[in-house]
Amino acid sequence: MGKRKWSAEEKVNIILTGVKSETQVTELCRSHGILTPLCYQWRDSFSRKILVHAFLMRVRAEEVTELLQQALEKAKALCGQLPEKMFLITDNGTQFTAWQLQRYLASTPLVHLRIMYRSPNGISNMERFHKNLKYEKIYRENYSDPVEAAAEVGKYIEWYNTKRIHQVLAYLTPDRVYLHPESAKHFQPETVQET
Repeated sequence: MGKRKWSAEEKVNIILTGVKSETQVTELCRSHGILTPLCYQWRDSFSRKILVHAFLMRVRAEEVTELLQQALEKAKALCGQLPEKMFLITDNGTQFTAWQLQRYLASTPLVHLRIMYRSPNGISNMERFHKNLKYEKIYRENYSDPVEAAAEVGKYIEWYNTKRIHQVLAYLTPDRVYLHPESAKHFQPETVQET
C-alpha cells in the first residue's frame, strides 16, 4: 500500500463527480481508492459561512434570486474578485427548478447542481446547519412573534459565523476559514493511505 497526496482541486473534482452523478458515495470512494469517511470529510470541508439569510413564510424563485444576488455581492465585497465558476448545490424544490431562477443563474458565475431526489446527504452542510439552529437556538427559546424570532435567528447566524468553532474546520470559525482559507489545515494537500 502506498501513500497518495490529494490536491484541493482533486478533492473538489471527486466530490463534484459524486454530486453530479447518481453514484453512491461508497462506490465513488472505492473507485478512487479512498476511505468513505474521508470523502464525507472532504465534502464538508468548505467554510460553512452563512453569507445571507432570510426569515420567510414561503420561498419562491424570486426570493432565491434576491438572496443569491445579495450573497454574490457580499462575497465580492469580502473577497474581491470572484472565481469564474462557483457551484450552487440545492435540492429539487420548485423554487430551485423554476425557469426564473435558471435564467438568472445563466447570467452569473454560479453553476447549479441539484442533488438526487430523496438524498438530503447531498446538502448535508445545510441540513446540519438547520439542525444546529433548531437545537442551539430555536428549541431553547420562546418567541412572542415572527419579528422577534427573525431577529434572534440573525443574532445566531452572526454568532455561528464569528464565534462558533467547527471540528471539521480544524477548530476554526466559518469566518476565519472563509476570509483566510490558508489558515485551515484541511485545504492543504493531505497524505492518505490508499486502500
